[in-house]
Amino acid sequence: MENLLLVSLVCHCTASPAAFKQYISEVERAHGSAVTGIRFRDKREQAGRLSHKYTTISFADGSEISSISDVYTTVFRLGLLTRSSCTECPFTTILRGCDLTIGDFWGIEDYEPTITPEISKGISLILAHSKKGRSICEKLAERMAIHEVPAAYAKHNRQQQLTKPIADNPRRDRFLVRSVLQDSGF
Repeated sequence: MENLLLVSLVCHCTASPAAFKQYISEVERAHGSAVTGIRFRDKREQAGRLSHKYTTISFADGSEISSISDVYTTVFRLGLLTRSSCTECPFTTILRGCDLTIGDFWGIEDYEPTITPEISKGISLILAHSKKGRSICEKLAERMAIHEVPAAYAKHNRQQQLTKPIADNPRRDRFLVRSVLQDSGF
């Protein structure tokens, strides 16, 4: 057990696999080439600043498209693709049976305004829950910039899945029935 490190993620939900499969099929049909890769939250410049709002899709023909208005990403953000198990997730608690919890540190700029210029690059949250987790953080500090802040900062309203499941979008079922389920066998 000495070599076992238990790590949990701050998960903001998982989308319907059937919806993703249908989305990829539609993109391939519209583009005329197979999708070979997809990057959500792809960091690209927008108006002179780095933005994580892009979705970039790579194709077998060597081409690539990138957009901040990708339909799948937009619908995902609205909570219309969330799996029902995510709205009842038992792992959305600050007290976890693991050594570390990692995720994006949404909302940290509200408490630490001096890091606002760095937000577009991504700020990670690391919570140590055990002696082993704290030891790992000390080792990480040798290779990366770590700034300790009060744990209460992690309980930001933009970081709700650290303490409670994602809210169910009441339009989800109707959206999935109309756009995905009838064609996918979901």
